[in-house]
Amino acid sequence: MAPPRIKVTRDDILTAALNLVRQSGIESLNARNLALALGCSTQPIFTHFSTMEELRSAVYSRTDEYQSTYLNEHVTLDQDVMASFGMAYIDFALAEPNLFRFLTGYDNAEDPADAVTSDDCHGQEIDPIRRLVAADDETANAAFLDIYLYASGLAASLVANQIDLDRDQIKAMVTRMGALLTAGPPTT
Repeated sequence: MAPPRIKVTRDDILTAALNLVRQSGIESLNARNLALALGCSTQPIFTHFSTMEELRSAVYSRTDEYQSTYLNEHVTLDQDVMASFGMAYIDFALAEPNLFRFLTGYDNAEDPADAVTSDDCHGQEIDPIRRLVAADDETANAAFLDIYLYASGLAASLVANQIDLDRDQIKAMVTRMGALLTAGPPTT
């Protein structure tokens, strides 16, 4: 009698795929490597996903959810919410460089400007930012986009080893930028 077949679920595949990207980068995500990680043939992968692009898109969504959870757990909603978000974003990039590269390099990723036009900016509640910078959504969204792009640039440069800064230097830079963004419009 043949041993029972192990059923590989969609969630199993996504978890293994995210771990593969985390360890070796998006370049390593192919059916053969994923099947090897799952201990199965490629058949279950293509039972749940029609194409590798469909799988990559689902892995992107799972990775984006993971990043949002990370940010929610590390951002403090106080007077320094801008600096807190910037540091949490950079900390994620440094802790998960392959996932960061995947999120920022994926062709089907959401435009950051579109992501900040709602009440939920990358999983972050925007009300504390509204209270710090202005009463209107447009100004709060613009301030959030500014700190997001600033932190993204710093994170990308750090992950690519283009700049060498210690944590205190990074925190000082992000804190200065957060203070500038929450200070309101310049007076003339």
